[in-house]
Formats: sequence, structure tokens, C-alpha cells
Amino acid sequence: MAASSSRRVIDLGGVDVASNTVFPEESLGAIVASTYVVGKVLGDRRPHLSQIRSQMLNVWYIKGDFRIIPKPNNIFLFGFELEEDKKKVLKGSPWLVSNMHLCLKGWFPDMILRQVSFRIVSFRVQMHDLPPNLLAYEKISKIGSLFPTFHYYEPSLEAMLGWQGFKRTKVTII
Repeated sequence: MAASSSRRVIDLGGVDVASNTVFPEESLGAIVASTYVVGKVLGDRRPHLSQIRSQMLNVWYIKGDFRIIPKPNNIFLFGFELEEDKKKVLKGSPWLVSNMHLCLKGWFPDMILRQVSFRIVSFRVQMHDLPPNLLAYEKISKIGSLFPTFHYYEPSLEAMLGWQGFKRTKVTII
């Protein structure tokens, strides 16, 4: 009788791997941390998976593919083929899907899914009809300081000259 192996097959919940691929259990956390994020759609309805996929493909501009796994309460797991895609998508969060915010958070190997909190989320805020003297970083950051956390603003010559009509910034709301 052969000695039992310390490895066993683990279901990764939708990650496409060869059927004969076996992962040591201790590496599963690293796989999750490097390729998965948790998302929550903030809205009164649940968008269809095909809507989310098609809309995100149009705005993420990622190199690899991704997979969506639905969970209760408008929560979704997003698994990416490439870690660089995961980082890019997380950095750009929040996103819009079907006119609702899709907020993304990192998922770490020592966290269970329900520990991922969406009580604090980031939003992009547009400030319309500002005169050119209020479009400098110092002025925008002063407006941004009205929120708990001010992340950045997107400078543009069009906004400075009044062509764009608004200034965009990212803030965190508790």
C-alpha cells in the first residue's frame, strides 16, 4: 500500500487550472491573495454576471482574463489570471456597473469572506463649474479635505480652461 501524500486536490471556486493540477494546502492562501479581490455592488438590485463581465471588459483594459463568482448580498469574487491585472483593477476602484458602484477590496489569505468590510468605500466625485483659480491642487485638496480621506485629483488642461466642465477627485466615505 502506498504512503498517503501530504497533498490533496483543492477546489479553487472557479479558477481554471488543469484537471490534474494539485496545490499544497499552504499555497492556497498565496493564490487567493495574488489573484482574487472581493467586490460589492452598492445598489438595490443585483446585476447579471454577463452585465458585469461585459461592462468591466470595456473599462478595465486588462491583459489576461478574469472570472466572477457570485456570493450573497451583492458580493462577487473576481479572480484574475494575472496579478498585475488584479493590482490595476484594485487601484482604479470604484467602478460603475449598471449605474451602481462596484467597490473592490483586497482579499488576504488570513481573512474569511465575511470579514471583508464595505463600511468604508471610495468614490470619485465630480466638481462642476469651478472657476480656473479653484482648479489648482491646493484648492482641490482643500475641497477634498471635507471628506474623511482625499486620495487624488485628475489634473487636465481641459478642466483648467473650462472645456471639460468639471474636475474629478477620489475620496473615501465612512
